Amino acid sequence: MSYKKKAEQRKEFKEYLSISDKLVLDTKKYGIGLISEDEIFVLVNGTNNYWISNYGRLVNNLRGN
Repeated sequence: MSYKKKAEQRKEFKEYLSISDKLVLDTKKYGIGLISEDEIFVLVNGTNNYWISNYGRLVNNLRGN
């Protein structure tokens, strides 16, 4: 596969992965320790309280803490 084709695919993939701020959990607010600096939690589709990280960890904020 050519370099140009790979670059186009990466660009399309990055655009697909764009996440709005309202779907990302504020881990500092809830006191959640991160495994790595690049770990993020995003809202699970179809829920209001469940968040999954890019490392596979699942949290909920049903109790607000």
